[in-house]
Amino acid sequence: MSTRSLHTLVGRAVISDDFCTGVLNGRRAQLIREMDLEPDETDQVMAIRADSLPEFAAAVQEIILARDPWPAPAWLDLQEAQASPLFARPLR
Repeated sequence: MSTRSLHTLVGRAVISDDFCTGVLNGRRAQLIREMDLEPDETDQVMAIRADSLPEFAAAVQEIILARDPWPAPAWLDLQEAQASPLFARPLR
């Protein structure tokens, strides 16, 4: 399992506008090749349908929780994160 790689994927999308745009708009396969994902994780990430970073992050979190059903840490509140101005920024 490569939970760390899935977290890294979302983290890169958060900090890099170019990476985020690519993951959401057609370059996902190319960009995730450099991640250390298991083949089934790659398939799951490629199957995500998301128009925004919060939607993408929530879908990745679902993959993580399906693999490791331990509760997310208390500080990881996706609803609160989605309300953050960081997620509201427009894509280039």
